[in-house]
Amino acid sequence: MKIKMFIVVLILAIAILSVFEPAKSFALTKGFEAISLRPATDGGPYIGVWGSKNLGQLEWELGTLGVYAYRPLQLTQNGNRISGILDNTITQHIYGQLGFVDRWLSMGFDLPVGWWADFKDPNVVGATNQNEIVIGDIYINLKSELIKTNMFGFALRPFISIPTGYGRQFFGNGTLTGGGTLIGELRPLDIWSISINAGIQGRKEFDFRDIKKDTQLELALGTAVAVSKPVSIVAEIATSTRLKDPFAEKVETPTEVRGAIKWNIGKTGLLASAGGTGGIIKGSGAPTYSVFAGLAFSPTRREKPLMTTKDVQDEINFEDYTVYFASASHDITKSKEAKKIYALSDKIRDREINIRIIGHTDSTGTPEYNEGLSKSRADKVAYFLGFLGIEPSRITTLGRGDFDPVGNNATSRGRAKNRRVEFEEIK
Repeated sequence: MKIKMFIVVLILAIAILSVFEPAKSFALTKGFEAISLRPATDGGPYIGVWGSKNLGQLEWELGTLGVYAYRPLQLTQNGNRISGILDNTITQHIYGQLGFVDRWLSMGFDLPVGWWADFKDPNVVGATNQNEIVIGDIYINLKSELIKTNMFGFALRPFISIPTGYGRQFFGNGTLTGGGTLIGELRPLDIWSISINAGIQGRKEFDFRDIKKDTQLELALGTAVAVSKPVSIVAEIATSTRLKDPFAEKVETPTEVRGAIKWNIGKTGLLASAGGTGGIIKGSGAPTYSVFAGLAFSPTRREKPLMTTKDVQDEINFEDYTVYFASASHDITKSKEAKKIYALSDKIRDREINIRIIGHTDSTGTPEYNEGLSKSRADKVAYFLGFLGIEPSRITTLGRGDFDPVGNNATSRGRAKNRRVEFEEIK
């Protein structure tokens, strides 16, 4: 149901854009984006840099990031400013991400809306600045977490951009673009992570004055440190340049540094962020400076701030993951029960803990039959966890038959409570 809702919302968003001044938004006016900061939508610890960790199955995040940028695009000659093109912008990014197949696949989007574009047409002699509301290109990305260990992760993020943006105001490329990002993340400590992004964005060639835009090489480096359980500090540097002649021209190599604070707001599932950027190479799209603030929501973030591995281990309540079965069956047929196993695998995958899986039955059947059935239930769950990447050496199974009931076997409701698999940590 959540997957269907996500797809419906995405389709509706594109449909609404097609109705909202379609002559402008879909005219495919050639241009390029003077938007240097796009939020990473994966729920990671950074701002515009992608982390390697992916969302679990049916985990999701929705958020918004507002950015004020000063002089993101200027008309220059020999490196000197002649006049402004975009002198001030206020952009609101609306984004989201949904996990489909545990860590292997998630899908996200980012739609920027320019509520204020202080724009002067460089092609009109004597043009004056006009304040306009514009729309940027919508980005749709997939993400797959390919390698995951305690200290290192590697992921791949393919993406496309749909030309919904206003190319004339340099809020859109005026063409379909696409590419991919390689993500490598190092976690030297539980509270410290470093991520490197290297990607390529292919697009049709576009020339504007002394700026040539074609296939771009995009590089970014980010680090995040948790200074307390709910608060972390983020620092990033990001650049893009032409793939054919990288770093040859400053105007074609916008580069900026970013700093931010992120705050996990207790049990609300909300994550607030605030910070700023500075253009160190003021190319096409890197503002002199910008400030931003954002708010994101994810149900899985409740009481899940950045913290040490030990802190997270202490919070595991294995009773929350008890799996229930149909009568005389060891098959996991209900999605509700499968989700518990997915969630437990996410909890224990990066922790140095071993678990015991204990199977139980109701009193229907002989003691010998029930003991075998309870062991089969425990083995089935162990196989499921192994499929999700939990090492078999960390798991033991036990069948208790009907010797440890938690419900009244004289009632159907009580018997349903007894047909279960429980988990406990082996210390």
